[in-house]
Amino acid sequence: MDIRSYLAETGHTQAEFAKAVGVTQSMVGHWLNGRCRIVAEKAVEIERATNHRVSRHELRPDVFGAAPSGTQATA
Repeated sequence: MDIRSYLAETGHTQAEFAKAVGVTQSMVGHWLNGRCRIVAEKAVEIERATNHRVSRHELRPDVFGAAPSGTQATA
């Protein structure tokens, strides 16, 4: 699941999500619009904050590789 889908499904605002992962709302907006790449450390924080619903593997496959076998990726 990506961040946009997570926000839509949970009803969280960008500001609430930003606070949960320790960034500004503006940074979340940049991520959503593809203006900034999510750094690896934030990908891990996002995964934790979303209870693994948004996977670091999906956010940064170049760093973390493909999702491990046995996990189900959702779009």
